[in-house]
Amino acid sequence: MKQLHTSTVMKKRNLWSCKSKKLALAVTAAAIVSMGGHLYAADATGIQTGSKDISTPVTKTVSPTITTSGVSLTTIDGQVLPLPKGMTVTTVSYDGADKKTLQHMQTTVPPLLGDVPVKLKKLLNELAKVQSKTQYHQLRGEDKAGLHTAFVVEDLTDGNIMPLMDMAKEVVDDSMTDAQKGLATLTTTLEKERESAASPSSVAGASTKETTHKLTAEDYSRFIQRVKGLEQYVTTLRGDLDALWKLQPAYPQQYSPLGYYLAHKDYLNDKESPKTVDDAYKAYQLLDTGRNALVYLGEWYVDERDRGTIGEPMKEGERRAAQAGLDLLKNMHWHQYDINFGAPVQTALGKGFLSTQRGALEVDGFLFPLGLLTLERYEKDGITSMSVLTNDSDYEYWQQQMNELWQVKQ
Repeated sequence: MKQLHTSTVMKKRNLWSCKSKKLALAVTAAAIVSMGGHLYAADATGIQTGSKDISTPVTKTVSPTITTSGVSLTTIDGQVLPLPKGMTVTTVSYDGADKKTLQHMQTTVPPLLGDVPVKLKKLLNELAKVQSKTQYHQLRGEDKAGLHTAFVVEDLTDGNIMPLMDMAKEVVDDSMTDAQKGLATLTTTLEKERESAASPSSVAGASTKETTHKLTAEDYSRFIQRVKGLEQYVTTLRGDLDALWKLQPAYPQQYSPLGYYLAHKDYLNDKESPKTVDDAYKAYQLLDTGRNALVYLGEWYVDERDRGTIGEPMKEGERRAAQAGLDLLKNMHWHQYDINFGAPVQTALGKGFLSTQRGALEVDGFLFPLGLLTLERYEKDGITSMSVLTNDSDYEYWQQQMNELWQVKQ
């Protein structure tokens, strides 16, 4: 059994299918990574000089529309599916929530040096123009075995999201370059500071009230080793990202349902596309690397706080909470048991691709078995996906029910 960390495959579906909000979060994360390559001023309140307070909440809310039915399910693109006997559905719709989030994000990009913030703002601006809609369902079904529930997420995004992938790749690549350069510069600076801290004048000055250096040469040596470790993580992440970009189907420049459907179909037939659990693990090593990098940074921070080299030493309660979070992250794993990355199907909703997955999320030794069924379609209104998340014990029930609801034909 192959072990994958932190839901590597469960949330995969087709990476490039439609999630504008995921793309926005990805490039924002890339911009945050690039901050390692810049130094900028911050005042005592924690608000970065020259920018808005990034903790400012979104003041405009999006009210959901909630409906319940025992007769039919209305999909995100307005198609009506009769419910199988014994099934009811509660639907929650949000229209425009993604756009409001993206518009707010544009005001929170910090004024760092270089081209990344400019490109990121431009990308967020283009993403805000993309029409998107999200809808949630809770399904309930009954049979002789008892009550079964499932959680469903639907997403509809117009095809204009795909041409932005090249722009997103450029932002991520530039962010990684900035991070690598910044960490290399930081290493050089720390090496000079170490030499200065180790000099006789510095040691003599340490006994006076005007101490030349708060940190010792040993402290600087430890920092240098940790920065070099972080450099290695960034280098590995860059390689993982390069592998990830190659997984994109060769979509046409202009969106069309047929063109995108054929590109997706060709991609699944490509011998290089992921087809097994092992393929998925290799393709999505990025998530493992990112998780390990977060643990590395967290442990570094906790250790240096304990040493008093970064701020004040942690209080006991604060330290326990931080360590508990790190331990949880380190002991969270995803176990994949079965996977089908997608097969062309004919449904009552039209042609699409159906993928199925079964596995278990392990959290500190406890297993939470889960199943996922995802139907993706390319329609005139845009790219749609419907993902059904179930407890694994209900998986076979919901697989049968969804095949009946969707009227799946291979």
